[in-house]
Amino acid sequence: MNIFKTTRNLSINILNIKIMSMTASTKDEFSTWMMKTVKESQSEIEDHDPAITFDVTGHLANMDAKDATLKGEVGKVAPLKAAAIKQVKIVKDLREDEYKAASALADAVSGHLGKNHPLSIIIHQKRESLSNPANRGPRKPKTEETSTDETPLTDTPTV
Repeated sequence: MNIFKTTRNLSINILNIKIMSMTASTKDEFSTWMMKTVKESQSEIEDHDPAITFDVTGHLANMDAKDATLKGEVGKVAPLKAAAIKQVKIVKDLREDEYKAASALADAVSGHLGKNHPLSIIIHQKRESLSNPANRGPRKPKTEETSTDETPLTDTPTV
């Protein structure tokens, strides 16, 4: 059993695990660092064991091609993100406008028919069933109002 191969495979496996947990920016940083380090150490890598050829130039060309492709695709993302944000705002505004029109129509129908008309009641119930009470904020506690002629109960007798 070759200990070097076992250690090397273990290192590669550990490296793969770390790559899986890296963020996009740390992956970019590692790739850039790796290309720079290999370029700077190209002669040392090629001269390490003359019996085994290691195509540093080919690996670097492969990395350069992948880097160029990545940069091209990343360049396409920014305008798409901006367009998506703009489009989401447009849709949100249109949805709000449509809801206001539907709400105004509901008020107009209820106003025309009267609030006790069966259709007005159905419209009111539908609107209530679709609303989200959690978005309304905290409820104010109900307070009981006492009439002015009632006196509050106390433990001490009045004379």
